[in-house]
Amino acid sequence: MSIHSFLLIGLTSVSAMCLFPISSHGSTDAWLELLEKAKLISTQVKPDPEVRELFGQGRHRGTFQEILIQSPLRVPAFARLFRDQMLQTKGTPQLVLTQALSKIDLAPRRGLIGDPLAQIEKSSTETDALFHVITKIHTWNKKPLSTISSAELKKKTRAVPPELARTVAYLLEAELNAVQARDQAFAPLIVDKKLKNAFLEKTRRVDREGEDDLRPASPLMTTLLPLIDWRTFWVAGFDLMLAVQSARAKIAAMTGELQVSFKHATPLGEIVIRGTRTDDRYDSKPYLLIVDLGGNDTYFSGGATLTENNPTSILIDRSGNDRYLAHAKLVDRSPLDLEERKLAQIEPSWGSGVFGYGILVDELGDDFYRGFRLSGGTAEFGLGVLLDGSGDDRYECHERCQGYGSVGVGLLIDQTGSDHYVALQSAQGVGATRGTGILLDLGTQDDRYLTHHSSVDFPSPIDPKFNVSLVQGAAVGHRADFIDQNSFAGGAGALFDEGGNNEFTADFFAQGVAYWYGLGILSTGKGNDRFMSGKYAAGAGVHYGVGVLHDLGGDDQYSVVQELGLGEGHDFGLGVFVDDSGNDQYSCANLALGAASAQGVGVFWDRSGDDLYRSSGKEILGGVAARIGSPSFRDRAKTIGLFLDTGGKNKFETPLSKLNQVQKSGSWRNVAENESNPRVFFHGAGLVIQEPDTEEPDLIGEKDSD
Repeated sequence: MSIHSFLLIGLTSVSAMCLFPISSHGSTDAWLELLEKAKLISTQVKPDPEVRELFGQGRHRGTFQEILIQSPLRVPAFARLFRDQMLQTKGTPQLVLTQALSKIDLAPRRGLIGDPLAQIEKSSTETDALFHVITKIHTWNKKPLSTISSAELKKKTRAVPPELARTVAYLLEAELNAVQARDQAFAPLIVDKKLKNAFLEKTRRVDREGEDDLRPASPLMTTLLPLIDWRTFWVAGFDLMLAVQSARAKIAAMTGELQVSFKHATPLGEIVIRGTRTDDRYDSKPYLLIVDLGGNDTYFSGGATLTENNPTSILIDRSGNDRYLAHAKLVDRSPLDLEERKLAQIEPSWGSGVFGYGILVDELGDDFYRGFRLSGGTAEFGLGVLLDGSGDDRYECHERCQGYGSVGVGLLIDQTGSDHYVALQSAQGVGATRGTGILLDLGTQDDRYLTHHSSVDFPSPIDPKFNVSLVQGAAVGHRADFIDQNSFAGGAGALFDEGGNNEFTADFFAQGVAYWYGLGILSTGKGNDRFMSGKYAAGAGVHYGVGVLHDLGGDDQYSVVQELGLGEGHDFGLGVFVDDSGNDQYSCANLALGAASAQGVGVFWDRSGDDLYRSSGKEILGGVAARIGSPSFRDRAKTIGLFLDTGGKNKFETPLSKLNQVQKSGSWRNVAENESNPRVFFHGAGLVIQEPDTEEPDLIGEKDSD
């Protein structure tokens, strides 16, 4: 089915929903009134914690996500705060990294007292600092330079302009520290000679992820993951981000034409320094460091860990309209059009860290980045960062890319410009187990995030015409309750766009979604946006996860072609949707608009504007459904659906004839068809008032508990 046919879905007959419209009123305490209609108090709005534990299983749950699922009415405020924190970073990489690590229970505060890089700074100013650090790299790797090679190296390093040489020495010292920390952190894999196989495992093609992943758990996840020293790894990762940010400032301050062409191979990868004039080409090979000061360059590698023996790679390009191509055929073709996208083994690219640290910074120019998988700010047991400073850029990849983190942190940061993001699966802000993936797009230009494509490489078992997308602020865990019982919780995935008239397209599992624990959030700024998706989307928490979509304003269009979206919680999941303002249009099928099923919690809140609601479903607008057979211990756990529209005059086009008359104000309570069964607890309600309500629901909850 075409994504453009996601709009109006045909209407059906009147459902079993019960409606009780009431007269207009002037109350501003809308949340309390809505909860009263649903026969709830604020402290009851959450998936039942005890019963949830009876049925759920998943190691490596994040504390932050678990707090949120037990406090759904805090989520609108949280979404706003998380967004504000990200925008305040202005894309500064170590600050973004701090926020990312805090979502997986790791948050180093390096620099709070003292400068952790003071010694590196001092070393970089010493005579022949560049020569000495390169010599140190050789010696540490037990491959010391010969006397002749040492003399040649000293001559070459002295030809590098002094200011640039000091900056490069500074970066190399930080990289060597990071390599040593990486080896210490992964010592259990290195000592047992398991690192190479682990690297190959994590760079291999995965045919299924999410709902159709039937693979047994890898020993890497069950046995070796708990042995890794993550504190050591992330202290070094944070320091490396500090060093990169400091080097960016130093390189930006360099004036005049700097003519230099330096190249040297080390056991950890090649070091290359190029000046301002030439358009350079960088062939595919392991690089330790590239600093390129100008020109329209073409890269086939750099800023990514290509092998287990290339544990750090940094690429800094100061200016030029550059091309980043993971394969020669990508010069004039999209990765989604090439059969090579299905290769079993592919090298990481463009700010990707696999069992190490991969960092790419491109400061200026209209660039395009093309890769297959593990590309564009991606991490597997590592740190991957792609930071683009300015320009109208294009990002294209196949899967596991564009801000993807699995047992690590993957960041794609674009600081300004009108940008175009294309991918197919696990992209654009995705967090898998013990991982955080963030796509942060700053600036208010118009952007496009496109993941619906004619290629169905990852067909859903529910409807094979659609891909399992897992994109645009998604968390994905590994569900194994029906396989080997080795289930792993999802991480934290987020997409933040500062503003503009943006477009988002996807198939199943997208746009603020979480599958099997974890947190997925999509937050967009002011602008007239279009959101189109297939199923499990637009603020959907599925199987114990927390999914959030938050839009700050604009005349937006939302379309979910199949069920479960727009603030829907399923199977002890929590789905939250908040739109702050604008005259919006909603088109959806069943179980949407603040709906819940199977002991989930769904919350929908349109804060202001004249809105249009179109749906063919019956369990909508605070609708609730069982979807689980009885008898079961689950019968005593609540299923909660809440719909709230405050401010504006609305139009409803649904099978619910009574509701279609509600334009300015009214409330109703929803019941499921089997509510007569006393063992089943359903709490569904909706409220529409014309007066805008500025109170966040967590504040209302505080009031009613006083």
